[in-house]
Amino acid sequence: MGLFKMLGSVLCAAAIFNVAPASGIHADVTSLQGMHFGTRAVPWGGSIVLTERDAMLRTKGRCAFNVGYDLRNLGDRPTASFKNFLLAKGAIVAISSAQPLQPGETRHVLTQPYLEPGTYVLGLQLDAENQLAESNLANNALALTVTVSGACRAL
Repeated sequence: MGLFKMLGSVLCAAAIFNVAPASGIHADVTSLQGMHFGTRAVPWGGSIVLTERDAMLRTKGRCAFNVGYDLRNLGDRPTASFKNFLLAKGAIVAISSAQPLQPGETRHVLTQPYLEPGTYVLGLQLDAENQLAESNLANNALALTVTVSGACRAL
């Protein structure tokens, strides 16, 4: 299943099965600021071109990048711990465990996915294992377009 199709399915399921509670008794995790690759930032829905020189490591035709994104709890209840998946070409390229977030709290997550050369959608699935009771699941799937140029061969 392609990443666009997978993200679309997640968003559709969230819209069908998720009804915001009238009493507002849930957490709501999302990411608002996009993603950064080293010192370069890109908003959600945007695109970025990375070269193998931007990589912190190159091996076996893949480049590893220092990647970060924000996590925010927009809800009025704290979260438990949960996992986030970073997906490229339909495969998980990084898993991040998130510590609990208090209402209104923002944290920064750092990870180092290995990415192959090419152009594709890089997706972030927050609370990927659906551990949290949230008021809005539709804002858990975010994406941007990444182009990795070069052969990503070891130095």
